[in-house]
Amino acid sequence: MGTLQTASPLEGRTMQTPQFDSPVALWKLVPDRFGTDRSMRQEGEWTLGEAIGYVISQPVEEQWRFKIVSEKQSIDHLTMMRLASTSIFQSWDFS
Repeated sequence: MGTLQTASPLEGRTMQTPQFDSPVALWKLVPDRFGTDRSMRQEGEWTLGEAIGYVISQPVEEQWRFKIVSEKQSIDHLTMMRLASTSIFQSWDFS
């Protein structure tokens, strides 16, 4: 499996990102009945590209609730937005 190199301004270093067809888990913070946010794994099988596409299609005020988790890393909504704006993701998304 190859990797993409993307700059992560939040971390101030280079981040390894799996290819967009790599399997991942998609998690969402959901309030429980007491109002406490709990991390809930979203059902289904996801690839990195599908998960990014799904999250960026959600209302902006909800995107912060999502996180993508793979074997090697956890990706927050800000990083998803940066990845979605790359030409590599655009090529993958329209293929």
